[in-house]
Amino acid sequence: IKDCTIESFEYGIFLDDVSGNGVMAGNKIINNILRDNETGIYNNDSNGNIFTDNIVVDGVYGIEIQGSEGHILTDNTVQNNSGDAIYINDTDSSTLTRNSVVENDYGIYIEGSNNTLMENTASRNESGIYMSGDSNTLTGNTAKSNLYAGIYVNNSDDNSFTGNVAASNGREGIVLRYSDGNTLEGNTFNSNSLNGIRIEESSYITLTDNTVNSNMLSGIYVEDSLSTGITLMYNSASKNGEYGFYDSDPYNIYDENTCRKNGIAGYYTEDSVLMCTPQPGEEADP
Repeated sequence: IKDCTIESFEYGIFLDDVSGNGVMAGNKIINNILRDNETGIYNNDSNGNIFTDNIVVDGVYGIEIQGSEGHILTDNTVQNNSGDAIYINDTDSSTLTRNSVVENDYGIYIEGSNNTLMENTASRNESGIYMSGDSNTLTGNTAKSNLYAGIYVNNSDDNSFTGNVAASNGREGIVLRYSDGNTLEGNTFNSNSLNGIRIEESSYITLTDNTVNSNMLSGIYVEDSLSTGITLMYNSASKNGEYGFYDSDPYNIYDENTCRKNGIAGYYTEDSVLMCTPQPGEEADP
């Protein structure tokens, strides 16, 4: 389906059980404009489809994919929908690349495993990216100026987050909730209205070389003592309103992190307040 303009229907494009029996259908939905439909593109139980260069605007739901696998979504623009821009449920092994989701409810809402999100932009939505499911990979995505969290990870284990930016959001840059075994490396979570990174009841998290500066509360906030086995190395947490690192479990591992000029202290646990390593030529927090 290519080069169509579809307006004011319940479904703009509807794919239902097109492949069947796990077969990859390989349907191509390319360069269409879908405006003022209740759902712009709907895909149910149809595997291996390609969605490229579509514009989905001014409806309720943008792109909805249910109960399938192996899709490719590239360079789609989904804007100003009252529901979710890209909603992916019970769907595995799909790849989302360079999609732009602006001014929707959730920008990208994904429940599934072994999915890959690369270089997508989610801005000015209610929430940027929501993820539930295991072994997903998020690389180089941007979640900025969303009303709530930039990235929200819930009941989601063994995911990888590399080189993402979540900044200037109305709550946290990223939340990890009931999510174990995740790895965050080289991400930037700056200038958020609460914390840069918030970890709730999540264990065996590794945070390496992340930047969490100028957040209103803490750079990295570990909420409760149930969040154990967390390793933090080479992270920079500076100029946050309260703490660089706030940790309710004093037994998590900290190694060669940098924090400076935070409002109250560089590093806080319920048992002690410690200094972090200052950058060259600068003083550490008190």
